[in-house]
Amino acid sequence: MRDINVALIQMATSLDVDANIGVALSRLDGLVASGARPDLVCLPEMFTFRALGSRRISEVGVHAGSGLAAELAARARRLGSYLVGTWIVDEGGGVYTNRCHVFSRGGDLVGGHRKTHLFDAPGHAESAYVTAGDRLSVVEADFGTFGIVVCYELRFPEVARTLALAGAECLVVPNSWPRDGAGRAREELGVLLAAAAVQNQAYVVHANQTGVVADLELVGGSCVIDPSGRLVASAGERDRDLLARLDGTLVDEVRARRLVFAHRRPELYEPASVVRLKD
Repeated sequence: MRDINVALIQMATSLDVDANIGVALSRLDGLVASGARPDLVCLPEMFTFRALGSRRISEVGVHAGSGLAAELAARARRLGSYLVGTWIVDEGGGVYTNRCHVFSRGGDLVGGHRKTHLFDAPGHAESAYVTAGDRLSVVEADFGTFGIVVCYELRFPEVARTLALAGAECLVVPNSWPRDGAGRAREELGVLLAAAAVQNQAYVVHANQTGVVADLELVGGSCVIDPSGRLVASAGERDRDLLARLDGTLVDEVRARRLVFAHRRPELYEPASVVRLKD
């Protein structure tokens, strides 16, 4: 992986899909106007609409044939950047997915990753609105390979490890992580992000929502974490863009110091291999 510059857009959303899209496009236009030319730009998860359950899914799903993809493709071209954007897609036939789209520097749609692990918890069931994907995704960019980890997928270490084994040197995490009733969501999120970086010896590039929508508080904390677990840059909880530089050689250096992947023993990582010791 070579050195790259990244831009993370930390934004608050409302109950108005068009307004949310307008904010995201305006923020991207702001990057263009600033003269910034990051190699990678990431919007947060569900930047078009976050408050599932507050409106009918048919009212907030963006049709696959809408102009949003074309608008984002145009911004990717103007920036000369890879652009990652995740939103609820109306696939047709009553099927909706939480899909992460990746655009190339030239504005081509490289592909889409459908979120595989849906957040179901007391009082909230993502699976009631969208259909889960059944594939993980890596993107072979011109600067290196990055994997996509969408929000709740972060809680499953198998996801990030599988992406790293598939060649990912960077994990891109579009997120819309809310504060929980225990008040530990921000700290817990930080631990999970750092663990993904250290365990997989990869950069973590994390773009989260912030603010409050439909009584749901999003914790912000968009950040970049290096392969040794060091926090490179953080947006805090403010509505802002975060720019950071990734030292591509650090991935190889960290992996050369700790031969984690060479020392793996996959034959042990199944429940059937566990010996049960009893008193």
